[in-house]
Amino acid sequence: MKLRWIASALLLLSSSLVAQTIHNSPDAALTLPTPDEVIALPADTLAKFEADVLGGARTPQIRLRQLVEFMFNEDGLGLEYDNQRTRTVSEAIADRKANCLSFTLTFMELARLAGFRTRMMESEQALVWFLQDRTLFLAGHVSAQVRLGRHRFEANFDPNAPLLRRNQQTVSDDRAMAHFYNNRAAELMAEQYIEPARAHFDIALKLDPTMVSTLNNQGVLYMREGDYETADRIYQHALMLEPENLSVLTNLINLRRAQNRLAEAGELEQQLQQTQRKNPLHHFIVGVHAEQQGDYAVALTHFQDASRLERREPMFVLAQERVQRALGNDKQADRLKRRADRLVESARRSVRNSGRRLSRG
Repeated sequence: MKLRWIASALLLLSSSLVAQTIHNSPDAALTLPTPDEVIALPADTLAKFEADVLGGARTPQIRLRQLVEFMFNEDGLGLEYDNQRTRTVSEAIADRKANCLSFTLTFMELARLAGFRTRMMESEQALVWFLQDRTLFLAGHVSAQVRLGRHRFEANFDPNAPLLRRNQQTVSDDRAMAHFYNNRAAELMAEQYIEPARAHFDIALKLDPTMVSTLNNQGVLYMREGDYETADRIYQHALMLEPENLSVLTNLINLRRAQNRLAEAGELEQQLQQTQRKNPLHHFIVGVHAEQQGDYAVALTHFQDASRLERREPMFVLAQERVQRALGNDKQADRLKRRADRLVESARRSVRNSGRRLSRG
């Protein structure tokens, strides 16, 4: 298994998706859709949705099930997962392809047509197992939440389903739209469409001036252009909003090195290390890497640190069980297995009491 942590890159882009090589056409790169155009549903899709979903659904439960089927079935939208670029709703429907963000925007529009209350959910940090090249990522993630009576359902579309998520919350429609422009801007920047990328970043920040992932990406753009003063100002503002953002801290360290301000870079590195020590997902990733290298003692230390920081996460306990068995400590491993089982059962009861999850992978 290859492991790659997001903080190892030279300049770190923040995104709602796990970044791959992006292939945008020149026409797409020059297009700056309005927010209404981003979520517009084609007329033929509306007509089919009304006939297939709204027309024959006698109860909200049936309507919700038919909505999910409409998203994936061949005689509906037939959406397949594709992380090559972020599409508008109409582009996703035309291509029959979507990443988690495009899927979420499409699902939300159809769910609202079906009479459901729905909001985007975002996770600032998600531990993602990326199937294509067997890589473990720390990244952002979005999904849709639907309310049905007392229950809340999550519609999650990603074959690389997050293993763990932190700081998950529902967000406003403006912030949901800002995710679109931020993603598109990062993709455009990767393809060297600098001015269209800049325009997308500007709209994202007008929609949500507090979106640190956009500020971080915008700082990368200015740093690549050699405008260190503007990049510095943007990173400082981002850290005012989120003092412990790992990507922003790492990028600011790189900026200080480029400015030959090495003493300040060293101070920021100490701040980054302190922040990492408080992050259970960081410890888990480092622990998995050590485990794969056969360094079980180091792995156990990091898994224990992760579990200490987030005591109710069974994955951290099961990781300790694995390395204890590898070290020959079966009694400790058995005790950890029982503890993990109790945590899993507790989590299942919580899910049964609060709602359900609709996933497609």
